Amino acid sequence: MPRFIVDIDGTLLDGDHQPIDRVIDYVEENAEEVVILTNRPESERAKTEAELDEADIEYDRLIMNPGSTPAAEFKAAEVKKFLDASQQVDLFIDNDAGNREAVSALGVDVMDPADIQEQADDMEEQDDETEEPSSLDRFPKIKMTIEDKLATAELLAQALRSEEHTSELQSH
Repeated sequence: MPRFIVDIDGTLLDGDHQPIDRVIDYVEENAEEVVILTNRPESERAKTEAELDEADIEYDRLIMNPGSTPAAEFKAAEVKKFLDASQQVDLFIDNDAGNREAVSALGVDVMDPADIQEQADDMEEQDDETEEPSSLDRFPKIKMTIEDKLATAELLAQALRSEEHTSELQSH
């Protein structure tokens, strides 16, 4: 059951509290459970629920900041609660790089909602050209951290060295 944890401001709703349809559509198409995790204070719950309802955003749970904990710390702690309870978190979508970094450090896949919009724009361009997008092109690319890229590069280098060594042994 794909569980997505998604931010509100700048992710599901823009600065004017209008829905960001491409992100909402992506979440609705790919998640079975939607948990909204916002740094908005708990005191704004009624207002927040009304805005989500007005934008026709469906969700299973709304988690709001009960105090004044900084956003990245609060969101990482809430995601960690899911993981500690052995509940899978398949994707965390947030427009703030610091929040994504804090959650990514827990081993959770993260996505910038701008990537969803870029992918949707790419698909529209393909449709305009009357080309059929491949099935893989429907999904935004997950960005790797520098550490992930370095680890991947190191593994590739080791594999190449091993392959070269094997070739040398076979040629002798």
